[in-house]
Amino acid sequence: MLKINNLCATFAHSHHFALDNISLHIAPQEKVALVGESGSGKSMLAQLILKLQSNVIVQSGDICFNNTSLLGLDSKQMRFLRGKDIAYIPQEPLSSLNPLHKVDKQILESFYLHSDVLYPHLRGKALNLKAQERLEELLSLVGLNANLAERYPFELSGGQKQRVAIAMSIVNNPALLICDEPTTALDVLVQKQIMDMLLRLSTKSAILFISHDLGVVRGFCDKVAVLKDGKIIESRSTKDIFHKPKHQYTTFLIESLNLPHRDNTTFVDTDSTLRAMHFDVQVSQRKFFKIHYKTLVSNVCFNVRSGEILGIAGASGSGKSSLALGILRLLETKGELYLHNTQVETKVLRKKISIVFQDPFSSLSPRFCVGDIIAE
Repeated sequence: MLKINNLCATFAHSHHFALDNISLHIAPQEKVALVGESGSGKSMLAQLILKLQSNVIVQSGDICFNNTSLLGLDSKQMRFLRGKDIAYIPQEPLSSLNPLHKVDKQILESFYLHSDVLYPHLRGKALNLKAQERLEELLSLVGLNANLAERYPFELSGGQKQRVAIAMSIVNNPALLICDEPTTALDVLVQKQIMDMLLRLSTKSAILFISHDLGVVRGFCDKVAVLKDGKIIESRSTKDIFHKPKHQYTTFLIESLNLPHRDNTTFVDTDSTLRAMHFDVQVSQRKFFKIHYKTLVSNVCFNVRSGEILGIAGASGSGKSSLALGILRLLETKGELYLHNTQVETKVLRKKISIVFQDPFSSLSPRFCVGDIIAE
């Protein structure tokens, strides 16, 4: 179904990185994994298949889908393929959703765009009823409540936005589904649900599965291609890759599945670093001339001592990120928060506490280079 033959490509304004002699074949209903370290070129290759990278120059080679060269198609012909025959689940759901439109409109955009071809006998009210039926079916498939359809992306958690992006991509049951880290922001329960759903889809669709999670790849994919520095260094069946890896780098990736465990440490009479007492996190909502507060996290108490690591786990949308933003006073809060047993003001808190945000793409300024961002 998909044939990538001897593909060489690089960025238009920078030649520091290039895809070098990439060859990859995917048969109908086949599940192929593309694995490798961050920066190896996985997402670049995935986006190149659908010509989503405008600043990439293809130097040689070809990408064929059902014996049609994708590199030779113009933008109108590519729009006819995208979302209908080939769909893409993006790595960054926050930057892939339009902040001005509600969830239901974004999920059904591709449905209406290709309705003339997929549902030529439906018009007007009948088409809208079919769209609503498909919307409810998709929300159930990805584990979202139906009432979330009327919300905007900023009203959803990271995991919920990821599931919306998945629903958008599968609305037309594409022949080829490109999944770029589709389970990164999901909790383990929803991750299993999504993987089961993708397994059912694979009876009709071929899947190119890009992931860092080798544990997921091992139980899901038929074949694995290992990408490093823009080159495919090994491509074989999943069983052969995991049991008899040929390349040293592949062996290193497989060994990384066995992460080191932290020994249980007993803390006796150590100073408290961060302590919360009956801590609430709220968000303000303006209705006409009145401001209402909606509580996101309620009555949280914890105490983190010097040298201690506190894990906060929970389902997608349970309030984990809201709690972190509340600690930094980036959201409205109630209750008591102490740093080194002293209740401090917001400015002091932000000097003493740093945060790594969930979505790096939306957290980095596109106007600055990397060095300036780090130095700021």
